[in-house]
Amino acid sequence: METFHVADKTYALAEIPLQKLPHGIETLTDFTQHTAMTVACLYRQDQFHIEPAMDTVLYPEDTLVVFTELAHLAQLNRLTNIPQSHSIVSGIGHTGYRVANALLELGQEVYALEFEPNELTERLEERGVQVRYGDYQRKPLLSQARIPEASALITCAENDMVNVQTVISARDLAPSVRIIMRVFEESLGNRLQQAFNIEAVYSTSALAAPAFIAAASNLHLTQPVNLGNDKLVIARLTIHQLSQLNQMAIQKFNTLADTTVLLHRRGDAIHIPPQSNAVLQMDDEIVVLTSRQELNSMST
Repeated sequence: METFHVADKTYALAEIPLQKLPHGIETLTDFTQHTAMTVACLYRQDQFHIEPAMDTVLYPEDTLVVFTELAHLAQLNRLTNIPQSHSIVSGIGHTGYRVANALLELGQEVYALEFEPNELTERLEERGVQVRYGDYQRKPLLSQARIPEASALITCAENDMVNVQTVISARDLAPSVRIIMRVFEESLGNRLQQAFNIEAVYSTSALAAPAFIAAASNLHLTQPVNLGNDKLVIARLTIHQLSQLNQMAIQKFNTLADTTVLLHRRGDAIHIPPQSNAVLQMDDEIVVLTSRQELNSMST
């Protein structure tokens, strides 16, 4: 869903369907102890439960929203027995290159599509990525990448029309494949998402907005995260001497509406999930999933 950087490591907020419960895991407490992850939300029978009780019993077909180090998600996929197919990334500029590398970190097989070789495609080939060259807007090259069997297509070209034509061809070949699309024109993305049943559309201008907000407010923000009817954000906060959060126990965050502490950092020690009895000190860092209203209150 979203990625976040702390102390030179990449963390992710991810949605994990529990198609089959791993051996020895019956409750959320069991899950966090086996995986070292923070559970932010439980989705069960069309209902979202933010900050579920840790003694909650888990069932197959539950879905968890978890926060963890990106590298741990590959382990989690194996633990939860989620079947994996390959992903296809089209348009290997800087964005496509980063996406392909992130998928590799998750342990996924990746096909990369580009019109002709470049330095970034050569780097991906060195990492074992199967790169196909040619006009990936057309069906033959998409077929070479086995798109009917793919779990997802991520279109990352720097030209909206190239991404549009790629999506049209892909939908003809694979009506049910998940598509994530990069666009520069946000209004175009909204129309395409409805017309072609696209899983997610990310506009360059919208993705840049959190960076500007962060620079203006001294916060580190991600894109809004939709959990049911709630629109939340992930933010990293540093505890200053005069902060109202200084000397506050992490367990007290449980009294705040729609707020979960995902990570607690003190010096070189990072705790996921955070210890509930820990008391925040000056220069500590926390990563929270919260509403903008609560975030504004915390950061004053």
